[in-house]
This record gives sequence, structure tokens and C-alpha cells, in this order.
Amino acid sequence: MGYWDRIQKYARGGPEAIDGWPEPLPIAEFNGVIARTLGAALADHGFEAVAPRRWVRSTRAPIRDLLELQALKGMSYCPMWGISLDFVPHVTQRGDIKWHRSAKSARFDLVYRPIDFAPTPAASRDWSASPFATRAEVDEDLARVTRLVLAQALPFWDGISGGGDLPRVYRDHRRRTGVGLPFESFPQQCLAEAFVYARCGDAAAQSALDDYVRAFETRPETRKGLEELLGTVI
Repeated sequence: MGYWDRIQKYARGGPEAIDGWPEPLPIAEFNGVIARTLGAALADHGFEAVAPRRWVRSTRAPIRDLLELQALKGMSYCPMWGISLDFVPHVTQRGDIKWHRSAKSARFDLVYRPIDFAPTPAASRDWSASPFATRAEVDEDLARVTRLVLAQALPFWDGISGGGDLPRVYRDHRRRTGVGLPFESFPQQCLAEAFVYARCGDAAAQSALDDYVRAFETRPETRKGLEELLGTVI
């Protein structure tokens, strides 16, 4: 019985429907399995681990490729991937404008979560692994997640040959129909869209920034700083 089989049996029949829960793996052990499966596979493609469950490839900066295993409800972890852009700022909770121009500070300026586009609940579960599983199940789950990541994330990054591709990538991603969180659920992604358009001389830059300011109630002084920076992006 796999982890999700156990969850579903419990949901249908309660505690008596399952033969107890396995002891959860210590998080250090779980991270170790991740490092020698998904982490090792990403290292073969030029990625470096910058934190537990987080990898960055900087070989084509100012575009950095980024992948992270994200903790979700249900005590599981699922991958998400995307890009971090050195020419895009971010806004702190205090409204300060900062930069993320290194592997360690990289953040998702565009993020793709495969679970948001999985056609069925079963397909969504295929992307997950959990420390609340047996060691054999964790090994099996992470081997499957690694195969899926290599099959889908590598072509995603390969499809971005340079900065000139970025406006198309953002527009395609915004139009993508999903079953989970939409494009607008990620504020940094919406801000980055404006700077991507400005970088490529696209007239949609200012309107994208206006949309960001309205949607996320940006402070007037922060808006002024962002507009000034937008005009300097080349």
C-alpha cells in the first residue's frame, strides 16, 4: 500500500481501515533521499543545491533556472520550477525594492507548478512524495518524481534560449488553462512580467505594472520606485 492509498483508505473507512501509520522519516533523512535522487539528477544538468530541496542553475545568467520541492497540505512535497531574472526587482513586505541577483537569493519570477495543470487527482498525486511513508515508498515516489521532472522541466528551460523568448513565455503561461492556482496568484510573477516586457521593448510593460500595482495594493512610494526602474531596464 502506497502513501496515497493509505490516505484514501483512511478517508473512506477511518482508522480501522488501515493497519496503522508508518513512523515518519526524520526530515534530515527525507532530505537525504531527495538529494541522492532528484538532486543528483539535477546536478548532472548543471544545477547546484542552494538549500534543502532547492536547486539553481546560473549558467546563463541573467536568466537563472530554479526548482524547488514545495511543502503542501497533506504532509507531502511537490516540485515547482521556473526562472529567476537578475534584472527584475522584488518588493518586501515593508514596500522596499530589492534585487535577487545570485543563486542563493534567486526567487520565482516565473513559476510552473505541475499540480496546477494535472488533469486528474491521480495525476496530481504522481508529483508528490512524503516523509509520512515507508522508506520503500519514499524511494519509489522520489524516483517517479525525478523522472517526471526531467521529462517536463528540462524541455521547459530548453524552450527559453534567451531574453527575447521571455515575452512569449510569459504570455503563453498566462493563457495556460489549469485546475489550480492561476497566474495572478503569484505577485512576483506579475511584477516580473512588466520588467520582462520592458527589457524587450514591449509596449505592454506599463500596463502590466499598472495591473500589478492595483492587484497588490502597492504603496505610492513603491510604485514610483518601480516606475523609475522600469524605465531603465535594457
